[in-house]
Amino acid sequence: DYTGVLPNEIYINNIPNNQIEKSYYFDNSDDNINIVKLIWNQTLDSTYEMFRDCKNITEIDLSNFDSSLVRYMNGMFSGCSSLISLDLSNLNTSLVVNMAYIFSRCSSLISLNLSNLNTATVTNMENMFNECASFITLNISSFNTSKVIYMYAMFNGCSSLSSLSLFNFNTSSVTLMYRMFYGCLSLNSLDLSSFNTSKVIDMDRMFYGCSSLKSLDLYNFDTSL
Repeated sequence: DYTGVLPNEIYINNIPNNQIEKSYYFDNSDDNINIVKLIWNQTLDSTYEMFRDCKNITEIDLSNFDSSLVRYMNGMFSGCSSLISLDLSNLNTSLVVNMAYIFSRCSSLISLNLSNLNTATVTNMENMFNECASFITLNISSFNTSKVIYMYAMFNGCSSLSSLSLFNFNTSSVTLMYRMFYGCLSLNSLDLSSFNTSKVIDMDRMFYGCSSLKSLDLYNFDTSL
């Protein structure tokens, strides 16, 4: 059920299951839609590429979105290049296993509320913030990464990011870290002394292009594999 209060605003309320089998849900060619409010109380196990390449959307309201059964959020906001802020504090992500590319190419995003994001079951964070070129700071201190296997290109192309705290990251299950910080041009210090890299088999170009990096702590890095 699609309804709009304003000409450029759309409310989505419980799309029938037989209409949500596409890889993504919204027509990215509709130049008239700028604001999306989700009111969704039906069973969904995937929001895969839900807003992929919706380049004109400036606001997404998730405050009334029931995501309690969602397992796959990969690419959910990928390519939403006009989004400036996004609040995920009300999302229930307790069952989510895949968050790869979830914010990839959100090039205008400067404010992202992830404070209540539950990542305890997530195994894939590859390209999670890929080409989020407007972030100056990013607070992911609440992340539980104990089950994450893939972190490659996680911060690839975050060219404005100047500081990043990953001290809480548990990387004991991670196998791939290549291009993890590739192109982080503004990053001036990085403390990865808490990283467990005993299972990592690929670190290729992990810090490539980090031209402003003055402090890098890799004290506990295990590169034996």
